[in-house]
Amino acid sequence: MRIIYSLLFVFGIQLIANGQIIETAPSFNGALIKKSTQVKNNQQAAPRNVEALSLPFFDDFSGKGPYPNVEKWIDKNVFINSTLAYQAPSVGVATFDGINSSGTPYGGGFGEADFLTSNLIDLDPYSTTDNVYLSFWLQRKGFGDKPEAADAFFLEFKNNTNTWDTIASYSGFGTGTASDTLEDFQFYAFKIKDAKYFHDAFQFRFKNQNNRSGVIDLWHLDYVKLEANTNDNDNFDDIAFTQLPQSILKNYTNMPRSHFKNFETQEMRDTIEASLFNHFPTTEALTTSTAVLEESSTNESFPEFTILDGAENNFTSKERRTKIRVNPLFNTYIQEIESNFSNEDSLIFTMKYELTQNGQSPLALENDVVTNRTVLHNYFSYDDGTAESTIVAQNIGTEIAVKFKANISDTLRAIQIHFPHLINDVSNQLFNFKVYVGELDNEAEYKAVFKKPFYADVKFDTLQGFTTYTLLDNVDSLAQPLFLPAGDFYISWQQVTSTEIPVGLDKNNPLGTQHAFFTTTNGDVWNPFPSSIKGAIMIRPVVGDFTPQSTSTAVQEIKSLSDWMEVYPNPTNDRLFFNLKNGSFQDYEIILFNSVGQSVLRTRLDNQLSLSNFPNGMYFAKIRNTITNELRTHKFILNK
Repeated sequence: MRIIYSLLFVFGIQLIANGQIIETAPSFNGALIKKSTQVKNNQQAAPRNVEALSLPFFDDFSGKGPYPNVEKWIDKNVFINSTLAYQAPSVGVATFDGINSSGTPYGGGFGEADFLTSNLIDLDPYSTTDNVYLSFWLQRKGFGDKPEAADAFFLEFKNNTNTWDTIASYSGFGTGTASDTLEDFQFYAFKIKDAKYFHDAFQFRFKNQNNRSGVIDLWHLDYVKLEANTNDNDNFDDIAFTQLPQSILKNYTNMPRSHFKNFETQEMRDTIEASLFNHFPTTEALTTSTAVLEESSTNESFPEFTILDGAENNFTSKERRTKIRVNPLFNTYIQEIESNFSNEDSLIFTMKYELTQNGQSPLALENDVVTNRTVLHNYFSYDDGTAESTIVAQNIGTEIAVKFKANISDTLRAIQIHFPHLINDVSNQLFNFKVYVGELDNEAEYKAVFKKPFYADVKFDTLQGFTTYTLLDNVDSLAQPLFLPAGDFYISWQQVTSTEIPVGLDKNNPLGTQHAFFTTTNGDVWNPFPSSIKGAIMIRPVVGDFTPQSTSTAVQEIKSLSDWMEVYPNPTNDRLFFNLKNGSFQDYEIILFNSVGQSVLRTRLDNQLSLSNFPNGMYFAKIRNTITNELRTHKFILNK
C-alpha cells in the first residue's frame, strides 16, 4: 500500500497524517482535571497574604505536580510534569499550553493563556549594583504540539507602580517546520538594572499566547533562578537527574502478575538507564549514586546497588550523560521475587534512583531522587498512563490493532481504552473493537459492534483514566470472556462513523508503535504503523479470573439525579433550584460544563445556583457526593 504523507490543520492543531492514520494533540489534560478543585479563568490570582520571599529564588519543578509550588507561585495555570519536555535540564518542567488549571481549554480564540507568577519577592535591600539576575531554560514544543509563528511566550517584571513591564518575548516556529522537530532547551538570563524593580513587592511572571483550544503550542520552562551577586552564565552548583527511571519490565510498562510469574527472566529488564546533567562550571564527581527496588504492598526493599562506578562519577561541566548499565542484582531480584512473592496476586514495584554530591546547592536537592512505579496486576500496557498526543483512525472502516503476547493460556475479560477529550465531544460516535488470536487476518475471534466512547470522568474523578469495556455477547449482553492460548493476540478498534474518535498516545514510549498495525481493507491487508508516528497507543487488555465492571454500564446507571434530589426548572431563565431528599448540601459539589465540554464552574452545592453570568445554551451539571465520590449528571437548557 502506498503511504501518503501530508499535514492537516484542524482547530489550529497540527496533525500528522499518514494514509489513514492521524496523530493530533489532546484538548484536555486529565492530570489537571483529576487534581482540580476549582475553575480558574484568565485573571491573575492575588499574591498570598504571606511575607515576601527573600533571595535566592529557585525552582526546577522537580517536586510533585501537577500544580506549581504554592510557596513560590501564586497561580496554578501551568502543568508540572516530567513527560512532555525533551532533554530537560532537570527532571520536571512547567508546561504552558492552552488549557486552564481544571484541565479544560480556555476558549475564546487567540489570546493570553497560561500564567506563572511568582509570589512577592523583597528586592528592597538590593540595588542596580548588586548584579541581580533572573535566569531560566526554555524549550518550544518538546514531545507535544509545536507553537506556530503567531504564538508567543513572555517574561514580565512588576515595577514599583504595580505595573507589568515586558522584559522579553519569544516566537513559535516558522512555517515549514516539521511536526516531529525536537529542539534543545535554551538558556536566558536578564540583569535587573532599573531602580523601579528594587522594591519590597517585586514579582516576575511568564505567560504564553495561543488559540487557547487545548494542549497545543507548548512551551516548557525549567530551572528558574533569581539571585544577587551573580552574572549571565548558566552555572549552578547542581548535578541533576533529568528523567525518571524506566519500568522494571523489558516489554511492557505494566503487565499481569500471572504472566510475569515464572517468566521473570524473560520479562524483567536486566539493565537500568539513568540520565544526569552537570550544571557546575567545573568537572565534579558524584559522592554516591544508588538504585533500589521496593515493593509497596509488602514494604519489602531489595538490596541497593551503585549506578556509576569509579571514574564514571566524574562529570565535566555541562555534561549530559545517559548511563545504561547491566543490573548487577538482576539474578538476586529474580530469586527474591520468585521466593518471596509467590502467593501475591498483585505487586507494585518502585524503582528509586538517588545521588549525593557534597558541593551541591541546598536549593536543588529535589532533583537528586527520582522514582517510577511498575504494576503487576491484571492488565498489559505499553504506556505510562499519560497521553501527550492522540491517534485517530481516519475514515470509516479504518482499523488499528495493537499486538500483545500471553505467556500462559488465560481469559480475556475486558478492554481498556483512554479517550482524551478534544474540542468536539465524540461520545455519540460509534466504533467496533475486535480481538484477533494468533495472527491478524480478516476473521476476528471476538467482535463488539457499535460501541460508543465514554469519558472516564463521568464515573471517576479523572480524565487521564481508562474506559473499560467488558467482553459481552452481542445479542443478550451477557459476559462473554474469550479464551487466550499462550502466544500473540491483538486488540483493535475500527472507525464506524464519520467523526474520528481519538485514542491516547504516550510519546514517552516511542517504540510502542512497533506493536501497532492498521488496515483499510477489512483485514485483507494489514500494514505496520508509519515510522513517523512514535508512541504507545493507550489500549490495555484485562485478563484473569475476575470480570471488571464496564465503565459504559456504570455511566448509564448514574445518569439520573432523582434518587438524590430534585432539580428545577428546565429550561430555566435565571437559576437552578435543588431540593435534597437526604443528607446536606455540604456533602455535594457541582461542576458545570457547557455544550462543547468546557468546565465553566466548580463549587459547593447550595439550594440554588445563579446562572446570570452564563450565556444561553445547553449545559451539563455533574454533581459529586464528596463522601462517597459517586457522581450524577443533569442536562438543562438556559434560555434568558
